[in-house]
Amino acid sequence: MNIRYYFQNVNDDCKKGVEDFFSQKKIGQIEKLLSPQELELGLLTIRVEYFEKHNAFSVKMEMVCGKEVSLGQEQSHDVKKALDLATKRLVSQLKK
Repeated sequence: MNIRYYFQNVNDDCKKGVEDFFSQKKIGQIEKLLSPQELELGLLTIRVEYFEKHNAFSVKMEMVCGKEVSLGQEQSHDVKKALDLATKRLVSQLKK
């Protein structure tokens, strides 16, 4: 599975933290729901945006496997919480 990260208004420490947190703790939840063919062809796009005015993060995850597209989006004041909730939404869509 290819994973692409896109960041907007996020500092380097936060970027590194998001990539580490996702690769160590969250990727397994998604991988166990996919077949070997989907793992090989799948593209996961993670977009993290920081809104300075609201002191909040928005995380949008998009999983594309062939013609099937699954989305998970969440906002929170804590980037890890937003990433966790977006992953849960994506996982619930993949289970269907």
